[in-house]
Amino acid sequence: MKRLVTFISLFMLAVSAAVVWLLMTSSGLGFVISSISGVSVHAAHGRLWDGARLSQLRYDSPALKVEVEEVSLHWTIRDLVFERTLTIEKLMVNGVAGVSRDSPDSAGGERSTFALPIDLRVGELMLRGVTWRHGEQPEYQLDQISGLDPAHL
Repeated sequence: MKRLVTFISLFMLAVSAAVVWLLMTSSGLGFVISSISGVSVHAAHGRLWDGARLSQLRYDSPALKVEVEEVSLHWTIRDLVFERTLTIEKLMVNGVAGVSRDSPDSAGGERSTFALPIDLRVGELMLRGVTWRHGEQPEYQLDQISGLDPAHL
């Protein structure tokens, strides 16, 4: 019985240490990013606990290719745990180039959709330098857009 209690205690300690490492260190952030299929990042700074700054983020899948020069975000993880809501207090994105590989005209005009398994709230948003193309359609360009959720005033 004493061995079982010791084993369970050591296991709980190891799990706790792993969670702290994932949430509270930049190497934990890097591990999580490297675990996401199709995503690569040149440099990642910050922690999963409260925010991060990523440079040269790339996502590539059969239907979508996105390259982002820089992303900076600060979030509150507490709501994610208790309410399944990710609250991003501040999101700044610079230099986005995206290509949707399935044209809006394909498959009867239907486009691919994307749904998150959680709710998402953004307090302050700054988006600069976006270019986007759907298949062979003309490119869309957005110089800058910003917004502030009145609840964050």
